[in-house]
This record gives sequence, structure tokens and C-alpha cells, in this order.
Amino acid sequence: MALSVITPVSPQNASHLIDNYRSAILKKVANNDESITDFFQWSDSGVPNPPTQTLFGFTMPMGDYIKLVNLPGVTHYKVHFGLEDTQPENAPLFVLIIQGMNCTGGIRSAYFKLAKPVNQKPRRLSSTNELSGQVPDILFDNWTESWADLFEGTSPVVSPKICQIMVDKTISSLPYVLLSYEFKHQDFTNVLLPETVKHYTDVVFYLVNHKYQVLDNDGNHVDRDSIGVMVASCNKVQDDGHLIYSPESAFYDFSRPCPPTC
Repeated sequence: MALSVITPVSPQNASHLIDNYRSAILKKVANNDESITDFFQWSDSGVPNPPTQTLFGFTMPMGDYIKLVNLPGVTHYKVHFGLEDTQPENAPLFVLIIQGMNCTGGIRSAYFKLAKPVNQKPRRLSSTNELSGQVPDILFDNWTESWADLFEGTSPVVSPKICQIMVDKTISSLPYVLLSYEFKHQDFTNVLLPETVKHYTDVVFYLVNHKYQVLDNDGNHVDRDSIGVMVASCNKVQDDGHLIYSPESAFYDFSRPCPPTC
């Protein structure tokens, strides 16, 4: 079974990482700093002239994932966004932190920080079982291409606005920082259903970009981008001499953003 690449963290540490991320986005927006590209890119140490790596997601070994979904009473999972204090070795500043809970919050799993980044664009599953909640191919293509497009060129500029979300203007006149997504328990177990999912399979949490239109406070249509997360089970396979993640399950991403559904 694959070695663990997730880290249990205390509630205090999880809150610190989440607060780091929220504060950093608010500061970038307030200072009209138009780039958070460095949150999602890194260079591997110990390599001469290392190329810049771009974050497409994080992996979780099957053994750890099963422990997460096995907790009795869990009805949904929070996938939180966080930011490290300093640049980790061979990894980005941006992190994902996962916690399972029941509908009242009375049952909660530990917080798990995903520690192994994926620097490959996700590949579409060749066939699906058309289960409820899976991402249709046309949306998969749109979301994943939109994320990859953010990092095109020699000096990409990723706006901090991608980490904000518009809510009803009666609640706030300003966009909120997008803190997390809530997934149903069924979404997390559906990725385990294919017969090709084995003990050596990884579960991958991919980052995507949702492009959409909203009304601003003056009633005008405004184009927006927001970071998203989708999950699938994947096996590592050889492709032209490189190890890649090949999907075994469909992708799931019809989750609820926080805010407003925190």
C-alpha cells in the first residue's frame, strides 16, 4: 500500500492555514496586487535549473482515503483552502485541508492536510457509468482547460479574484473569500465503485476554474472566475516514459461553496 502523503493537523494549525489563505487574498485584493501565481507554483530543490512546476491537484493514498470515509455518521466533507507560512520543499504554498463531519457538526474527523502535489493536467475518463453527481465531459473540458489557461505564457498572472465568490448583494456589497467546498458523502464513496480501483489506487483532488457570469451591484453582467475542486480515483501508469495519473472513476465536483453555505 502506498505510503501516507497526508498529514493530520490540529484544529489550531488547520485554522492558522485557513486564516493565512484568507488574509493573503484580502491583502492582495486591497493592495490591487493582480497576481497570486506564486501560491500555485514551485521549483523542485536539488535539481540544476529546475523548471517551474504548476499545481493541478493533490493525491491521497487509498489507505488514508478509506480511513477518512470509514468514520461512522459522516454525511459530508469540507475541502478547505489554506496557505503555508513559508515555501515548502518541492511543493506549493497553497494546500488543501479535508475534514469529514455529520449534518450537525457533532461528529468530526481529524483535519488532514494533503502533502503531495500533482503537476499534471487531469485526463478525461474514457467511459463512465453515468452515476448521479459526476461531472459531464463538456464541463470537465471547460473547467480543466480554464485552470490550465491561467498559467499559460512565460509570466502568467493569476488574479486573487479567482479566490473570491459573489453572494447576494443584500448580504454583502463585496465578494467574499472562497474558503472551502462541501462534498456529499456519496461523492467521496462513488469514486471507489469501479472494479479497477485497488489498494494501490490514489484519490486525486484536482483544482479547476469555474468561469461564469454574475450581476454586480449596479445590475450589470460581470464575467467571473472561481477556483473549484473535483475528485476522482486514479492509477499511476507509464506513458511515453513518464508516470501519469489515469482516472479509474468519474470526476465529482457538484459541491457547495463556503460562503455562503458554511
